[in-house]
Amino acid sequence: MRQIIVAPEARGRGFGRALMRECMRHFVQAGCTRFCLNVKPGKAMAIRLYESLGLRRSHVCTAIKIRWDQVAGLAAARGRVAEPTAEQLRVGEQRLGIPAGLVARQAAQSQRAVRAVLEGEEVAELASFDSDFPGCSPFRACGPGTMRALLEGLRGGSRADEPELQPVLEDAPELATVLEAAGGARTLDFLHFAGPLDVAAVD
Repeated sequence: MRQIIVAPEARGRGFGRALMRECMRHFVQAGCTRFCLNVKPGKAMAIRLYESLGLRRSHVCTAIKIRWDQVAGLAAARGRVAEPTAEQLRVGEQRLGIPAGLVARQAAQSQRAVRAVLEGEEVAELASFDSDFPGCSPFRACGPGTMRALLEGLRGGSRADEPELQPVLEDAPELATVLEAAGGARTLDFLHFAGPLDVAAVD
């Protein structure tokens, strides 16, 4: 679920719940068993709604804006970076807990560049870069060295006039600290909620 908005003057009247239940009904009919979304920490009313529908806080996400020249100040790059094949993506998404087919669909978009750190022939870390944003989501790195390798591997997907990019780090506060130490600027923190689809809640 990408975004749900209720006009301020209409809040507290059940419209958000009605929208959520209709979306959940659609998901159930499509055969889905789980769903997830992001929310800003201060959105108490929205969080209460999501929790009432069975979603639970999973982790914190952080968006960090960093210039390409600042990436050079990170720990020495390590790891073999390549554009993954369709099969590597399929297995890599499952291994990294990314919704099935998400990055594969992104990879088909002309403004996207997808790169992976490979261990042998398996995807160990993965990043999807949208040059129109410019930002990376999903961005799954394990450490500073491989994070730099991923970022540098994405450089070819950047437009020449874009001096920076913005990776979104999921449940990786230590990597956020590393990027900030290199001069990156924290632009957004948000909470990731996930849970099973409750069929009873949408009947």
